[in-house]
Amino acid sequence: MCRASASWHNTPSIRSPRRCYTPSVERHSFDTLMELASSLYLRTVDAVPGPANAGEQRLEAEFGSMLLSADRSRQTLDRIGAVLGRKSVRAMALKGTAHTLELYTGPLPRHLSDLDLLVRAQDLWSVTAALSEQGYEPEPWNGPEDVLLQAEEGPGLRLLAPGRLPIDLQTRLPGLRPDSPALEEAWAAARPCAGLDGLSAVSDRSEVATPAGLLRLHPLHELLVAVAHFCVHLKPPLTVSPKWMTDMLLMIHRNTTGRHPRIGPPVEGDTFEEKIAKINLEELVWPFAEPVSGSPEPGWEVEWTWSEFWETARRWGIVPQCQIVGATLNAHWHAGVPDVPSDCQPIPIGRLFQSGPDHAVHSFAALPSAYLARIARARALPNTRARIRYLFSLAFPSAASLRHRYGLPDNASVAFYRLAHPVRTLWKILRGIGSALWIAPRR
Repeated sequence: MCRASASWHNTPSIRSPRRCYTPSVERHSFDTLMELASSLYLRTVDAVPGPANAGEQRLEAEFGSMLLSADRSRQTLDRIGAVLGRKSVRAMALKGTAHTLELYTGPLPRHLSDLDLLVRAQDLWSVTAALSEQGYEPEPWNGPEDVLLQAEEGPGLRLLAPGRLPIDLQTRLPGLRPDSPALEEAWAAARPCAGLDGLSAVSDRSEVATPAGLLRLHPLHELLVAVAHFCVHLKPPLTVSPKWMTDMLLMIHRNTTGRHPRIGPPVEGDTFEEKIAKINLEELVWPFAEPVSGSPEPGWEVEWTWSEFWETARRWGIVPQCQIVGATLNAHWHAGVPDVPSDCQPIPIGRLFQSGPDHAVHSFAALPSAYLARIARARALPNTRARIRYLFSLAFPSAASLRHRYGLPDNASVAFYRLAHPVRTLWKILRGIGSALWIAPRR
């Protein structure tokens, strides 16, 4: 039995791409659309004469920036793979990081906001030290207790380097329960990233002759992790991104055909607005000139089957999530996902581009439990002194943390914010309690 959350179906569907693109739409919707700027560019701008107006020029700038960012990210990952190989430690590229290396090898660059790497818990500090050689260090505004908890309790340790995308080191697969066999199965089936240096053989008691350096998930596991991660973000205060649908569709297409799909021709029109009006949101997510489940290349053999997909989903405990995502992919892009229950309702296309009308209220309602969870994490710290320091920093953050939170210059005074921050935190908690009480009768 597949039941989709009712909140997905109370969202106004955004049917006009013109409305999505104009600045009058709320900021989140505009930024989300810009994550698909490469699709919009390739469908509206004719490469031979080039941009014909200001709108197309802006898109070309976005497209060029994404191409440059993707190239720099690949170079960064190549260096990371090399240094990890020399240190004989492993990390796995996750989510958009892996997709950039394996799926977006054609003319369609992918928007990246950070680089996600999965590491073994016992290798976390070895990988951190290796990345330090590349100029990456933990966020300077976090105290040592925060760094320790982020690394060992989740969601992950964020590392920064000047002029480069942040790196998130994670010890768990996003969206999957810690007691799931997913993590061990993923490491057991990991593969080297194509075209990266620094691959050598290391082994331990659980894995034999596993390459060191930068690895990637098995294609089947990559799709399942993408499904689990997407479904986690359906719940406030998190948001979804339509590019994650593109990722999953490309994974299915690659497994079916063994190639990258062809981009569709640009639409015709005298003005930029006229062109945009001819493109629907489904085409932005899948801007290609062939179906998702296209014809395979001669001699191509699939790397996984749908029966393996559903069997692995059962072991990992994510069958309901796979059913909902499968229904959505089939409804909007005819992806050919089999064995999806007929009563499973797809997520409306507009929900992928814009949060529901009650998103803000639900986000506030989630705050009290989030604060309680942060307080409870203190139990994982090694001693009483560390716990006291951590709890004190939650109420009274350091000057560096306050400057980061409120966007202040490095030399700005934080005297006002030392007093205002505890008051603001208390107000957010009270507002969250009020929001939770307001929505409780509606559930």
